[in-house]
Amino acid sequence: VLKKAHSINSGVALSRGVSIGQEEREQKKKSTLKHSLITGDVHGSYRTLQQVETWRKRPLFRRAGKNLTFTSGQEAAELLVDEVRRRDPYQIDFLQAVQETSQDVSSMFEEAPKLAWVFKQLMEPERLLTFRVPWTDDNGNARINRGYRIQYSSALGHYHGGLRFHPQLSHGSIRMLGWEQTLKNAITGFPLGGSRGGSDFDPMYKSDAEIRRFCQSFMHELSDFVGAEVDTLETDLGVGKLEMASLEDTFRELDDGAAAEEIDELFGACEIFPEASGFGAVYFAERAMQAAFQTTLKDKVCLLSGSGTLARSIALKLVEKGAVPVTFSDETGYVYDEKGFTKGDIDNIAHIKAGSGTLKEYAKASHKKFAEAGTLWEQVRGDIAFPCNIQGELNADDATLLADNGCMAVFESSDRGCTPNAQEILEERQVLYAPGKLVNCGSVIASHQVVGRSVEELNAILEERMPQIHDRVLETADKYGRPGSLRAGANLYAFVRIANSPMYGSEQQQQQEQEQEQEQEEQRAHRGAVRAGLQSPSPAPLARSRIGGKAGRARLPANRPALTL
Repeated sequence: VLKKAHSINSGVALSRGVSIGQEEREQKKKSTLKHSLITGDVHGSYRTLQQVETWRKRPLFRRAGKNLTFTSGQEAAELLVDEVRRRDPYQIDFLQAVQETSQDVSSMFEEAPKLAWVFKQLMEPERLLTFRVPWTDDNGNARINRGYRIQYSSALGHYHGGLRFHPQLSHGSIRMLGWEQTLKNAITGFPLGGSRGGSDFDPMYKSDAEIRRFCQSFMHELSDFVGAEVDTLETDLGVGKLEMASLEDTFRELDDGAAAEEIDELFGACEIFPEASGFGAVYFAERAMQAAFQTTLKDKVCLLSGSGTLARSIALKLVEKGAVPVTFSDETGYVYDEKGFTKGDIDNIAHIKAGSGTLKEYAKASHKKFAEAGTLWEQVRGDIAFPCNIQGELNADDATLLADNGCMAVFESSDRGCTPNAQEILEERQVLYAPGKLVNCGSVIASHQVVGRSVEELNAILEERMPQIHDRVLETADKYGRPGSLRAGANLYAFVRIANSPMYGSEQQQQQEQEQEQEQEEQRAHRGAVRAGLQSPSPAPLARSRIGGKAGRARLPANRPALTL
């Protein structure tokens, strides 16, 4: 009895000693913790310095037998950009987009090196489709165009992105558009991945019959890869009501069993609310002007490029807000009215454009000022600029002239409408700059909310959500040491959302790590009890498998595992 009592007392003392030792280790561990820049990211809320250094020692790339590692966030960003330059040197548009984003999020690589591997995986799209689109013109000639659909990332949900018909569309530009769409969809806060598509087909000077025949052939090739909860569509440059109606009619013929709600979800708000992007841009600009300059849009002279649905819808909403839109442009030049275009003027432009007319024809009929040479950015003064045409339309010289002429803000309504040099000049000259991925996300919001809602309800949702997105992005920029930078805030916020997605193992990995820590505690307690003689030396519980199933995200393509780090 005495021997047994002694054994029990020794076991209790030993267990207390194990507990005390464990508490000491926990205190020591807590003292070496360093708070991550990101709350609840793929690193978890906290990570030890030792683990950060472990990831820094891992090679981000291996080239010619040499391990390429980094010691700072800036070095990581340079390695990532060099990789894009090495693999795709001709894709200039995509290279510039990656370079901009990597620079803005490089501070994350500093504190959380593991995020460099997330960025590395994100640089490569999940799927890039290229296909031939044969069609016949009105003269009976056989024509061939090239079609694209890039399903860039499904990290946050099913693919979603616009269609663009433009003769300059190429592999590099479609990849850049897919990258921008992925970040744009992440900014909205909705569970949407990113995709983009289109063709080098030019709808200008084509008859309605030719456009319909082309769209029928295009949808025949695309229909197998799109659908509700798989890959949904919206409009973009060169794709208007006629094109979307032709695409929808063809899709209905090819898929007789598609329900009406599925069709509505596939084509989003393209038909019932095509002004969503433009109205959303104005709601964003209104909030940004209030936050940055404590002023409104009323009486502000606004310069707009383009004359399509996006530019016209921005102008309509600006007129409603009391602003003064004074320019439109197209391939023939730009038209200018110093008193501002009225709603009637904008409707007349829409009518001429619907008939494949030009602004030169409109200016002649309406006796407006028209210029064929030069750009409106260098010849017209304005308080706010809205580039609404195509990427790279506003260059460094244009940005300098806008700043010299007292321009207060540039709200990029097209995808990467400002060149990198123009962005730098606007920042140096303290002109407020908001990127297209931030300004032009109204169509994504409307498309995600379209089922069962009226145009009035969708407009009210935009009016509420666009200012919220502005405030959220501005807060993110302040949090990561880039106060006032809407571009940096947009890239940071979007990347954080993607890095937090189940695809990159954040939630799954954190749960597995917690389970592993719990198992290690159980094993330590078991060994202590065995030493104390309180339990038989039976085998310790086997560790659970760390090989999980697919991450819980929306409709991954079949037989495609989720990525983990």
